[in-house]
Amino acid sequence: MNPRRLEKKRRWGRLLRIVLGTAFAVYLAWLALEILSYRKYEAPPKPARTERTMVPPGGPAEASPLSAAPPEPVELRGAYHLHSRHSDGSKTPAELAAAAERAGLDFIILTDHGVPNLASLEAQGRAGRVLVIAGTEISSSRGHLVALGFDPPARPFSQEAGAAAREVHAQGGFTVIAHPYSKTRWSWGSAKDADGLEIINLDGDLRRGWGTALFYAPVLLVKPTLALLKILDPPTAAAGKWDRILAETEERLDPPVAGYYSLDTHRVLHETAFGVLNLHIQLDSLIPADDAAASRAVLDSLRRGRFYNAVDAAADPAGFRFWAEGGPTAPATLHVRAPFPFAHEIRLLRRGEPVAAGTGPELVFNAREPGAYRVEVHLRARTPLPRGVPWICSNPIIVRKEVP
Repeated sequence: MNPRRLEKKRRWGRLLRIVLGTAFAVYLAWLALEILSYRKYEAPPKPARTERTMVPPGGPAEASPLSAAPPEPVELRGAYHLHSRHSDGSKTPAELAAAAERAGLDFIILTDHGVPNLASLEAQGRAGRVLVIAGTEISSSRGHLVALGFDPPARPFSQEAGAAAREVHAQGGFTVIAHPYSKTRWSWGSAKDADGLEIINLDGDLRRGWGTALFYAPVLLVKPTLALLKILDPPTAAAGKWDRILAETEERLDPPVAGYYSLDTHRVLHETAFGVLNLHIQLDSLIPADDAAASRAVLDSLRRGRFYNAVDAAADPAGFRFWAEGGPTAPATLHVRAPFPFAHEIRLLRRGEPVAAGTGPELVFNAREPGAYRVEVHLRARTPLPRGVPWICSNPIIVRKEVP
């Protein structure tokens, strides 16, 4: 080869190595900065109760003294949609419960595949300090349908979606549509037989966001919680569908269709995932000591939508409340309490459209229009949580039409 051409080729090779090496060094430095700057915001031990934001319909916000809230609920923190060795998971129910206890959870909900999965149902009860509750995930004609709170049937549930939901209801249970957009298109029609809908599914986000997951692969070795936060995707499609279902059913369904943040864990990162997405159940009294009664109390709260969802890995949501004063017909006064010392924004939505917002510890709204009202709280402080992913997502309060 010509010496000049050989020397030119060598120079280009050295330049390419320098460019690639520099880019890799910048990439590693950027990841290190992300890891070092990651922090989970902690809530104060007691809610701040000094002032609230009062938002009359169509009017400006104003400050006014706080009114007394209803008695503080007993709050339980848990993880929903887990798979064990009884289907396609890698851990036994006892191992999942032990990991949940280390993560500080009060309950876990197994959803092993089956029609139903009887082995998973037999694993229910307390394991250490964690209450293990089991449902089942039915592979139906329209997609996966989670069944909860049912009595074991005499024969297997149908795999036709509508029939399966009706059979679960006949056994005293309720249903949740799992990862409704995992195949990019909605396949559930009007979803008239469903009692709940998964708004975020961690496993689904991980599968769809494989590019982001690959980019943050080194972080999994050092700070896996941060890596899982980064792959969360704004739930635009699922939340929009939920709001449309609520608008269509608000006058006839009681309780309304509930929204869920779902883990859908199978083989890896169980303990890490347990600290990322959580359900926060709010009970009127202490959880019963009896295992069966405790499970019924948790399932009843889920059935009635008496819980909120949170990305706990981003910030501690302790102290969040959403309640109605007056009603259930319009007018009603809706209260949102978010007593957090870090920057956040409360968004009150009616039928998916924002009707009020605030950045203080409490927001109060005079709801004169009927509809399904729900709350999202978004972090405004520095956070690895992707923009558009609600840190807190409440379940709806229905304000019904005034009866003449």
